[in-house]
Amino acid sequence: MVTKARPHICRLLLLIVSNGYVYRHTLRFGFAFTREGKNELANPSNNSTNGVFNFDGSASGDAMADLLLGKAFSYSETALDPYAHYRWINFEPYVEDQWKVRRNLTLTLGLRYTYYQPEYEQHNFFASFNPATWAASQAPRPKFQVSTDSILLIR
Repeated sequence: MVTKARPHICRLLLLIVSNGYVYRHTLRFGFAFTREGKNELANPSNNSTNGVFNFDGSASGDAMADLLLGKAFSYSETALDPYAHYRWINFEPYVEDQWKVRRNLTLTLGLRYTYYQPEYEQHNFFASFNPATWAASQAPRPKFQVSTDSILLIR
């Protein structure tokens, strides 16, 4: 059960380090630093907690006939409804120069670099697949079997 959901969290620290004037130039530089986050269901748009049956026609030759006969090709479901606390950091240093070329002409040049950190989950609920570290001997085994008459048995 989820209580007091916070849809989006943002903490901003903005610092202007310098604002100096050097012969027709006004120089500014600084950075913006934000710690952001959102709390939500891990996969609300594709959540299969109710289960998903797939009918491909392998039993009767027609997918609709397999549905009517109740002979599914496969079945899967999500074991839980994960609620995740996503977090990330943005860091943006910048430099700006206002150059007064003439009395009636000012040129402003600036450069900003923005770093968007990839999201991470606060309680380490994220998982990703790295093929280099996969070992078939440690892979989970399915807890169901398909009998010879193509009926799915769930244990």
